[in-house]
Order: sequence, then C-alpha cells, then structure tokens
Amino acid sequence: MRSHGLQRISIAAAMLVLAACTTAPATTRESASAIPMSTSSATAGTKVPGLAVRGTFSSPVRACAGPTDWAGMPDLIRRLADAWHEPDSARRLAILDEVWAKDGVYQDPYSDPATGRAALSDVMGFGVAPGQYLELRSWESGDLHHQRIRMSWRHCCPSGIPLLEGTDIATIGADGRITKVVSFWNEFIEAPAETACDGPPGSPSGNDEPTAAAAEVCTGPDVDWSAIPAVAQGYGRAWNERDAAVRLALLEDVWAARGSYVDAPQGEPVRGRAAFVEHIEGFHAAGYGAYFEPRPFVEGDQHHNYLRMPWRFCDDDGNVVWVGEDVAELDEDGRISSVVGFFYD
Repeated sequence: MRSHGLQRISIAAAMLVLAACTTAPATTRESASAIPMSTSSATAGTKVPGLAVRGTFSSPVRACAGPTDWAGMPDLIRRLADAWHEPDSARRLAILDEVWAKDGVYQDPYSDPATGRAALSDVMGFGVAPGQYLELRSWESGDLHHQRIRMSWRHCCPSGIPLLEGTDIATIGADGRITKVVSFWNEFIEAPAETACDGPPGSPSGNDEPTAAAAEVCTGPDVDWSAIPAVAQGYGRAWNERDAAVRLALLEDVWAARGSYVDAPQGEPVRGRAAFVEHIEGFHAAGYGAYFEPRPFVEGDQHHNYLRMPWRFCDDDGNVVWVGEDVAELDEDGRISSVVGFFYD
C-alpha cells in the first residue's frame, strides 16, 4: 500500500482496452521512470487534453471528454494507443514490433492469454471499432515505477457514451518493450465492439476514481472487510495490525514465503514475510495516518492469478489521506507472491 520513505508524487496513467529508487526523503520525490517521454512530455500538475480529472464525477456513467491528445504521454504508451486505434492490421503489427515484446502476454478478465504480437494485434482488431476511441482517465508520476506502468482508460462510443472503464498494469522488459499487460475491467460487455454502441451504456463502478463525496470521509477502522476476497482481507488487516507477531501470523496465511512488495518511493522491493512485517512497522512509526480501508471491489478486480485491491488510507478523524490500489500476483497456493503499489492524493 504505502512505503514509509515517501513523498506524494503525482502524474498517473491510462489507456488500453477491451481485449486489451532508493527510498526518497519525505520532502522530495522524483519519478522513477526509465521510459522516454515525447517532446511535449507531461509533468506533475500538467493537464493533458481530454484528461478526466479525479474527483469531479457525479454519476456512475461518465461522459467521455472526446478523443484524447496522446502527445504528452510517454512514448511507449502513446504508440500502444496508436496500435489500439489503428484499423489496418499490417500497420498495427508494425507498431507492436516497436513496443511489444516478441512473446509479450496480454491478459484480461474474460479471455485466454494473448501471447505474441500477432495474437495481440488480433485482439486489438476486434476491440475498438471504427469511430470508437480510447480516452485517458488520469496520468500521475506514481503510476510509472520499477518498470511497471498503471494505465487507466475509458473506451468510448462516437457519441461520447462510455462503454467500459478499466485499468491495465504493464511490465516493461530490459529492452524497453512491454512484456506483459494484466487488464482489470469495471464492466463486462458481451456485445461485439462494432454493435456495442447501439445498446445502453455501461455503468462503470468507479472504484479507480472515487467521487469527491465518496472520498471525503472514511467508513472507519471497524469497516467490514468481508466483501473482498479472503487473501485481500488478510493483506489489508496485516497493514492495519500494530502487533508484529499478529501481523506475521496474518501474513503467513496470505503471503508467500518469498513474497515481494514495492511502491513508487522505494528502491529495491521488500522480500519475505519478516521483512514485510518490518516494512509495515516502519510505515506506522512514521505517523502518516491511522488505518487502511478497502474501496469498492468488483468482479473484474480478480481473475486468473491476479488481484487488484483498491484502498484508501485514513487519519484518526476519518479524513482520507491517500487513495490507491495494490496489484498482486498469486502463487499456485493462492498466496501473494508479489505486490506493486500505486497511490495518489
């Protein structure tokens, strides 16, 4: 969830759809990106044309802002967006040669993995029909760290009606190409892309971008965790537990022996249960706030061996300090083998 050597960083991320450093002092923090930005690169606080601003949505179905100008995004994201929007299969495959690893894997909640450039190109060919487009929902610096990118997107009809919202987590290989994308959706649309806009709009649940009203007050430290998967319950309770022995017992049930955790302000990942127990201890000793509580969890947040855990961190008065999500990979025993944390104010 949160590292204890931090500073709030903000730029965040977006796009994709339908198929699809050393610990810094608390006063300063730079983006850990090794991915080149385009010449008009976005920086913290920069508004990107078409960018949906967090906390301003008042209804479950959010109107699209219009086709997004991707010029301010990192080159890797901008070119991947080009591939999703490219109707010609040969040109689309040429773009994927630039940004996608030869054996890269795309995994969404409802399909078998698409492995390799040709397989992803086929998925893209069915994903975004002519006139439809993908729109950025947010882009913050904390969404790009440790060779991971968090990409939040909205899939829109030509009329501006949103079909689908979701978040993709990309892993970047040593050569700068994407080796894996795991996609989490807030809705499942059964209609083919070319006819989906003829029906009623989807109803995104909004677990990525809480409304201002929803984010003003926390539920409280006695919040009911039962609505989320058991492994996420144990993980969240371990973060809130002040007794180290009890915390370790909780982690023994849900955390693999060599499980790893990393978020944006960290240098190297924390590995193993004992080290993670100490990491959480240090976080609470820093006095950032009081407790974590889960944000709404939807079906698409857990699939295959992946789990997205949206959360908010609260102070003693019930005010939200931070909002974020941790993305976990589970081992064959159902325990967490790795977590990558993303967060924002």
